[in-house]
Amino acid sequence: MISVQKIEAGLAVLDDVVARWAELTTDCNYGEIRRELLETANKEALLKAATQTSKSETMVTMCKATGRLVREAIGADKSPLSGIDKVLETPALVARVAEDEFETFLGESEKFQNSLSGADAAARAGSSDFSAQTTFKRGERPSTPNLDAARDQILDARDALEKVYRLLEPGAVTAEGDGVGALTESLRSVIED
Repeated sequence: MISVQKIEAGLAVLDDVVARWAELTTDCNYGEIRRELLETANKEALLKAATQTSKSETMVTMCKATGRLVREAIGADKSPLSGIDKVLETPALVARVAEDEFETFLGESEKFQNSLSGADAAARAGSSDFSAQTTFKRGERPSTPNLDAARDQILDARDALEKVYRLLEPGAVTAEGDGVGALTESLRSVIED
């Protein structure tokens, strides 16, 4: 049952990433001095601002697009999605799939893994494209083609993992070892066809 729980946790992570997409792909830890303060006519205002400890009146919060947090969420280290490819191949889990749905299970498992890898690659590329290198004001949204591609891949991965989850028959396996014979038979029938 641990493998089913891992799939459920993976679905929850993907749902969370999609729901918090704007938050996860925007890093607003940058600041820029208000340009009008740098004009010659505003020399006194600039000197006054320099003596104050609060910079909120003189600074504009700036942001950059990033895929770092998305990669962490779907990553290989601490995410519930880490190692899920191995979970999808365990005999006990595969035995829970109806024989006539086995091909669909394999296809959706592969689609999930490919989409997740594609999302990671696109999010990584999104961390070094133009939108990640230039700042924009908080609330604005620049063009982020790589991050948009990552989001699409995450949606595809989520759909595929949900289909895999729905293909699992509850109660089909009573013990970890019960699935080995069914897996062997399923693989044999696929190879013979």
